[in-house]
Amino acid sequence: MQFVLNELKSARQYVDARRRRKQQVDISRIVSGFADSLIKKINSHHLNSVEIAKIMEELDNSPYGDDQTCSIIQLLDSKVLEGMAESDSQGTADQSRSKQHKAVASVNKSTLLSWHNYFGNDDFDKFGDALRSWYVTSEHAACKSRSFGCVDPCEQSVKHLFALLLMICLMR
Repeated sequence: MQFVLNELKSARQYVDARRRRKQQVDISRIVSGFADSLIKKINSHHLNSVEIAKIMEELDNSPYGDDQTCSIIQLLDSKVLEGMAESDSQGTADQSRSKQHKAVASVNKSTLLSWHNYFGNDDFDKFGDALRSWYVTSEHAACKSRSFGCVDPCEQSVKHLFALLLMICLMR
């Protein structure tokens, strides 16, 4: 979430700095590029309602112009609605687990079975540290997986990740 706020703040700082200059240069293409970058970052990450509210606060002084700001707000609104739909579907899923519902729910899941290819030496050092708890180790793995786009892994992916972490922990 911080990456979205940083993107928004840096765009605002850039536009403010350019407006203070006496040279009259059209920066609309640059601002449009900033807005597109922000939209991509918002689309690529799962945001909860608290994070969306913080982004909305930052958009009060938006450097993007009215049209692009409206597009960003519409995207954030759709993210809120998606979150509400997910919580509704979780409630109904708890009541009745049908095969059709499981198939629909697993469509957007990430599948990653070779986790070891995505972690670096420093990650393996952290995983193998005997002073770290299982919670800290698994939390680091989850944060790292989000950094390379595996936000919502399928059950098999989680199984492979836990197998890798368990193997590393047993080798401590």
